[in-house]
Amino acid sequence: MSGEDDVLGIGKAMSAAVQVSVGSGLWLLTFAGLAGSVTMVLIMVSRYRGRDSS
Repeated sequence: MSGEDDVLGIGKAMSAAVQVSVGSGLWLLTFAGLAGSVTMVLIMVSRYRGRDSS
């Protein structure tokens, strides 16, 4: 990641300091999708029950 534009060496330092794994992002995306799905179902159930009690 270091090049002629990286005069101070910030890009090289950042690429050496930051370690990223694709697996962790996929797990976060999966959990976010599950949380969104559960929330959607709970909202639908609460609206259905609220409509019946009126």
